[in-house]
Amino acid sequence: MRKSLIFIIAVVVTAATLFFTFNFSGCTASLDEESASQLKNDVYDIYEELKPIYLDSKDIYEVRDHMYEWGKEHGFSVSKLAGGNLVITKHPSRNKKDSPETVFQCTMSQDNYKEHCQTAAIALAAMKNASIHGQVSLILTADIEGKHTGAKMLSRSYLNTDYFMNLEYSPETAVYTGSAATAEYSMSCPLTKSETAADKAYEITITGLSCVDSSDCSKKHPNPIVTIADLLTNCKSGGLIIELAEFNGGTSACKFPSSATAVIVVDQSSETKFLKKLEKCQDDFTDDYYNDQPNMDFEFKEVQVPSKVISEKYTSNILSLMYTTVNGTYSTTEEDGEGDPTALANKGSISTKEDFELSMCARAADNGLLEEMDGSYRKSAELSDMKFTIKDETPCWPFSDGGDFYKLLSSAGSQGGLDMPEPSSTFKKSECAVFYKKTNDINMISFGVNNGSSFEQSKTLVYFLSFVCLEK
Repeated sequence: MRKSLIFIIAVVVTAATLFFTFNFSGCTASLDEESASQLKNDVYDIYEELKPIYLDSKDIYEVRDHMYEWGKEHGFSVSKLAGGNLVITKHPSRNKKDSPETVFQCTMSQDNYKEHCQTAAIALAAMKNASIHGQVSLILTADIEGKHTGAKMLSRSYLNTDYFMNLEYSPETAVYTGSAATAEYSMSCPLTKSETAADKAYEITITGLSCVDSSDCSKKHPNPIVTIADLLTNCKSGGLIIELAEFNGGTSACKFPSSATAVIVVDQSSETKFLKKLEKCQDDFTDDYYNDQPNMDFEFKEVQVPSKVISEKYTSNILSLMYTTVNGTYSTTEEDGEGDPTALANKGSISTKEDFELSMCARAADNGLLEEMDGSYRKSAELSDMKFTIKDETPCWPFSDGGDFYKLLSSAGSQGGLDMPEPSSTFKKSECAVFYKKTNDINMISFGVNNGSSFEQSKTLVYFLSFVCLEK
């Protein structure tokens, strides 16, 4: 309580100091009505200008080329960097060449392009309308399929700045000063198929679910891959004679799958019990998720019996893997499973189209916990005769209170009409973790922005750039 009170007093004092300094030192930071209106229009107009660039370009390098031309046309200094990256710079305002330098950074990606256009528009509108500032740059780091390619190739020289602010899309305004360690796993094996003597087959299809990032632990999300696997395990353990012909779903290890489909071959002696279990599974799934997922659809129908099914050995291995690998909350702050999550896992995609592969994403509050998860999932894979591969791994960005950086941003938010939340850590796979690995003394904050508060967020950045000038 005492720490919270001290922190609140510090923010108030900082805001008051900045207010009096700007209003009585001749260094006016406040936006008049006309300037505020221009900023608001620019946030919208720039967003609309960027959307066709991101949407219509054939690849991320063409996006970069168009953004290069856009920057030049709007009077910025622009440079192309390795890895498809781009830096857009505005030189210091009059008499501010010795002021601290600020770097904004946004992801440049054609996936979820509207979100990336919005974050860039917020930063660019602030840069365009800032009248009091040191040198300020926007670095656009190229990204394809969430691999952070551009961030990994960005030179350390761009990280050695006074203030480095990552802007990422967030449903609500957020400030992050730490992120989880993440890993993507692949568990795979070759498949052999055999003929079946059964005379019934059913196709189970679950579709229409939200395909969102699996870092979201604010509510329980449906996973159709897990639902179908649990149904099959339940049938097998209940003595039903079933065979697996195919099982496919999801598109990304790091996203909750939006759909999954399986074809199950059933012996006639087990058909009645199988259908009862299937109907109960359908009812339970609908009851649990329909209100939150109104576009969902859980269907099953009888189909022609396929000529071949996955052999019994490999079906058993698949179901063993699905049963022994944790999906959802892996660990919490309390030993009894209560408390806040400290590690999450997601079964993001599954395929039996050629060989078998299950792709998963693991997220942990620290690097040691991620190493524990690596070992646990590797053991489960090996016990199920599967090959285990870590396809991508990002280290932890350790949490901090944000220090003076956060105090400045919070004060700027107050001036800009934005209720700035306290710093927190995120389970998202963060480019900030990549930057921290390169330079662990980087002065960095991640600012979560969105369409709903874009004007206030851009205005906050304008004030932040002004407040930074008071330091020298």
